[in-house]
Amino acid sequence: MGKNSKIILLVTMTAVSVVVVYFFFIGPLLKNIEDGLKEIASIRVSTERLEQEVDLSDNGEKLKSFLRETNQLFVDGGHPANTVLFLRETANLHNVDKEIIEIEPKESVENYWPYFEVEMTFSGSQENFFNFLEEIEANKFLIDIKEATIRKDSNEEKTLQGSILLNFFTDK
Repeated sequence: MGKNSKIILLVTMTAVSVVVVYFFFIGPLLKNIEDGLKEIASIRVSTERLEQEVDLSDNGEKLKSFLRETNQLFVDGGHPANTVLFLRETANLHNVDKEIIEIEPKESVENYWPYFEVEMTFSGSQENFFNFLEEIEANKFLIDIKEATIRKDSNEEKTLQGSILLNFFTDK
């Protein structure tokens, strides 16, 4: 083998070695680095967005205030009587006759918070009932209206009768 053949063979083997090392070692490493940098950039953008939403210059007071407001969405799980009082006062305010049938505390698999279920029957004028329902929906507590059955009173055309099933989410 001549000197030129040895040089060509050496250059060819070096080139093949460089290509193999690049495709099997360096290429995958560079791909992992690129993916890691993209993830870091994504996290940084998310963090900057969160920092803008929570203005930390006021020592997190906005966040603390938001958490206090969120905590007020839940009724006191230890005292469902306060919730019954709320329902009675709201019904009385709108001239809706009511009877609270059952209050049952429940743990939830589908919801994140425990709740208690309140079933009540009612009768009253259509306007009064819808005002009552509107006030329940607009109150400050987190309530899920699970079921409502409404029908006209057979004796009085302008009176509604029915039942409603409410879930009041609790703090405990």
